[in-house]
Amino acid sequence: WHNVERLKKSDTLREIIEAPDVDQLFDWLRQQKLLHYDEPRGIALVHAGIPPQWTLGKALELAAEVEEVLRDDTRLQLYLDGMYGNEPNKWSKNLAGVERLRVITNYFTRMRFCTADGKLDLKSKEGLGSAPKGYKAWYAHKDRRSRHVKII
Repeated sequence: WHNVERLKKSDTLREIIEAPDVDQLFDWLRQQKLLHYDEPRGIALVHAGIPPQWTLGKALELAAEVEEVLRDDTRLQLYLDGMYGNEPNKWSKNLAGVERLRVITNYFTRMRFCTADGKLDLKSKEGLGSAPKGYKAWYAHKDRRSRHVKII
């Protein structure tokens, strides 16, 4: 939307990006949560998942960081320009700037497989049998810190 030249032939967004109401669609999308938590039901809703090393509280806090940038017209372009990439592939509290936002975004939107300490594999896109050695589906880690939460 902000840099349509990046689209590849295989991308499926062109129809939306060329829609007459594209600005309204993306403005609406920018206002949505990366992670929604319904406390009375104890249910979290996220596109990909919550990495094993994060509690629900930590996940909500980090999702809010990205949500804030998505809603801020003065910071949006820098975020979008640096959002794409597979590195860093693991969370660290020492991350800052675009790298920090990128890894948070990748956990919430692209994560399939990771190690118990949250190292991401962002290449495998097939079913459970395609997980690289040492990696599991994010939800299959028995010591996952958000295991008490129902996640959709």
